[in-house]
Amino acid sequence: MHLSTILSLVSIAYLWGVVSASTNLTQCFLDMQAGKFGPDAGLDSHGNPVQNLRDATAIPYDLCVVACGGGPEAFDWSNFSNQLNTWLLPWLALLSQLPFGANNHLQNLLAVVLTIGSPVLASYSVVLTVLNGRWIAQRFSGSTYPNTLAAVRALKDLQQAPITLNLDDKALLASLVVLPENDDWWKKLLQYIDCTHTWSISAGISLAWVFIAYAISVIDSLFDVLQGVEVDGLGSVWLWLLPVVISWLQISPKCDSGRITESLRHANEIAYVAVEGCNKSKRAGEISDHRAFFFKDGHNPLYSDERCTSPIYNYSRLFSWTAVAEEVCVCFEEATRRSRLYQPVASEKEWVLGEQSCSVELENRYGTSSEVVTYCSPLFRQTDRWGPGVCGRIVVSSIMALFLQWGTAGAAMIVAIKTPTRGLSCLSGSFLIYASVSTVVWFFLLIASILSHFSSFNKGYSGVTATLSIIIRRVGKFLAAANAVWILTACILHFSPLCNEPVAIRPGTDPNVRMEAHFATECSVMTGHVAKKSTPICAQRKCGKVLFAPIHCDKCRKSFCPSHRFPGDHACNATHPARSSAPANALPFTLNVKAASHAASSTVGAIKKTMSSNTNASVAAPSQGPVPNSKLAPPMPNPFSKVDSSPRSSNNESNAITSTTLYNATIKPKPTIRSNSYVPPPIFSLA
Repeated sequence: MHLSTILSLVSIAYLWGVVSASTNLTQCFLDMQAGKFGPDAGLDSHGNPVQNLRDATAIPYDLCVVACGGGPEAFDWSNFSNQLNTWLLPWLALLSQLPFGANNHLQNLLAVVLTIGSPVLASYSVVLTVLNGRWIAQRFSGSTYPNTLAAVRALKDLQQAPITLNLDDKALLASLVVLPENDDWWKKLLQYIDCTHTWSISAGISLAWVFIAYAISVIDSLFDVLQGVEVDGLGSVWLWLLPVVISWLQISPKCDSGRITESLRHANEIAYVAVEGCNKSKRAGEISDHRAFFFKDGHNPLYSDERCTSPIYNYSRLFSWTAVAEEVCVCFEEATRRSRLYQPVASEKEWVLGEQSCSVELENRYGTSSEVVTYCSPLFRQTDRWGPGVCGRIVVSSIMALFLQWGTAGAAMIVAIKTPTRGLSCLSGSFLIYASVSTVVWFFLLIASILSHFSSFNKGYSGVTATLSIIIRRVGKFLAAANAVWILTACILHFSPLCNEPVAIRPGTDPNVRMEAHFATECSVMTGHVAKKSTPICAQRKCGKVLFAPIHCDKCRKSFCPSHRFPGDHACNATHPARSSAPANALPFTLNVKAASHAASSTVGAIKKTMSSNTNASVAAPSQGPVPNSKLAPPMPNPFSKVDSSPRSSNNESNAITSTTLYNATIKPKPTIRSNSYVPPPIFSLA
């Protein structure tokens, strides 16, 4: 199974952690901008009214609850998958362009996890590889001995390999530098090792895809307030991947483990070595199995990262590779110095001049084993166990890696922090945690590599430092894996509306304090408890509007909003009356239309009764019995009937006007109505 297949399966398996909800805040906000809720429905980011609804970035909380409904936003799979495919998967697909080449697929997958979990480490290894190449080119710049350029290229390409020198027999390395038969050794090594991971059509298309997607996200953020934060923050936090991938494609590291091993094996088959007692050389295979260059093998966990040929592990090979490169460079420098003094390898022979003064003839490059070693050994040499220039390269690589990580993550955090509600939030906090853990992982693995190298030459504390190095490295890798899962989860949940519940922020209240209180006590995602609705909502399916003055249907006994008050609008089922779903605390807001109409009829009937009795007493008319209230009261209007609502209302108003006019004409002192009499509010008013 290829690594790309593994990554695809991991990505597919990762898409199932989603939840469902019930509100479309995006569509509600667009309806507000379209003027559906009136000209005063839009606010700016500070809560001030705006003249043009197209410039609005917020909506009043009360209006949001009524118009949009309460609860979190509805989960839309098509919208989720579209955003995921557009803004996240291109970055994950770009990971396939990273060079791997480890011994097995599990190590390649671990390299991907380390890259995602610690961009600081990935950037550090890239910059360190570039600086190593520059350092070795400058280090060999003073050497003109044959095969110098081949040695520079070979050592530069072997940064991804656990290369080691055989210092027990110095004649092996000196023979590779001096003997003319070994010119083919350098050529064959470069020929066999030439397996580059460089630019290709697929790499160019992947980079162009990601670059265009990020450019579109930046442009889209200028026009879409709701989506701008999502794509801008997400694109910025993954932006470090572009320079890392481009750098590796430009460096073209030789990291195929099998090919590197075979290249060195084939080259060592044709290696020659000087022998003692004569100026002739022999095949190294005729003397022993030892060679000058070999790779670290075995199962020592202290060198597990060095043995892995993935370029991200170049941080662990810094000290060992520098020691090998320095040893080879010293041999070439000393051979160059002696050749410029016209000193042949064989001490009893004279220097043979060539056609050009700078060339070294073949006769000058033969000698015995001891003479070859002496020819490549300097008279005075300062030993540095850490390697020359290592500290400077570590500092420069660290600064550039930290700058790249915090530059991209910092930009993503600023975008999230500057977006209302302003301040550190779940989104910006997740980016902060990601960058912080990435830095900690890089620091742990750097310390582990230093301790590993220290244990190789300090025998007194080798056991303690080796154990400590292994522990720190494993902790760092665990944190990297957790950090990779963290950022992927944060990005996926970023497109999944888990907690988009509107939060009421009163004037003069700090939004950050209010949001913290919401997360601590109200948020269903953070607390794990689904909050009960404090107000009734419309019983119509998919409506969800909050009912400040609910209208009860006489047939199905359910509460509806004015838009669904008629039986034909809510598919009324009158077979079994249903109980109201409104909670107990919603009773003060509930207005029963039938009860209100009956109370109003009784009040009007009482007034007419008083008027009638006073009129009869003043004119001394024959006494009559009281008229029943049912005859004086107007018929009760039915708000669920489109036929009788308007005519009955007109008749009631005309009857009331006639009775009032008659009363005013006959009775001079106006009757006083008690102040605590019940006056029904308008049925369709929200105030």
